[in-house]
Amino acid sequence: MIIYVIAVAFSMICAAYANNVKNIKSLNNTYKILCVLAFLPTTLVSVLRFEVGTDWSIYDDYFHWISEGKDKFSEPLFNLLNRIIYLFTKDSWLLFAVCAVLIGYFTYHAIMEQSVNPAFSILIFMISGDYFNSQNQIRQAIAMAIFLYAMKYMKSRDWKRYYLAMIIALMIHTSAIIYFPLYFLYGKKVNVRLMIGIFCATVVCLPVMKKVIVFVLT
Repeated sequence: MIIYVIAVAFSMICAAYANNVKNIKSLNNTYKILCVLAFLPTTLVSVLRFEVGTDWSIYDDYFHWISEGKDKFSEPLFNLLNRIIYLFTKDSWLLFAVCAVLIGYFTYHAIMEQSVNPAFSILIFMISGDYFNSQNQIRQAIAMAIFLYAMKYMKSRDWKRYYLAMIIALMIHTSAIIYFPLYFLYGKKVNVRLMIGIFCATVVCLPVMKKVIVFVLT
């Protein structure tokens, strides 16, 4: 655990300094360096892990099965990633390393670019459990990281780039389908009566929705 504490502390310090110089043009290179330094510690911990995570054995098996034609995931882009990496090595560790870099890149890019307090956002990323979940639910974590990155397109109302990013996320994990309607919900005022109605409908439909969600996320 001490490794995680040191990694997140270093990331937060670099992120805080980066945020302080973000709008100073003369320190643009310094800002970029600090952003990279903020990204590296926790990402490297994920990259260098070995057999850490409950899904490790599952992804290790599929890494070989996909290229051997025995089995595959339902998402074509993740299958393609497996095949490409398999061309270079039969060691599944590289797959986990590449996924860790992808998750870290999109997540930290979103934090440093969009958060008003990057250091606090990094802390939330850790203590919320999302960071540790990313070491287990790898495909879901990549899709979620892409969504965080694409939120800037939602805010700028650039639907073409937003949905391009969501299609890519969908081809990595089908759970990304839940991000598609969010583009239209952004900026909408909350209707209390509508929310209560949705809550009641959700309670009534929960047995069916539970089965659908389990099917989508597995």
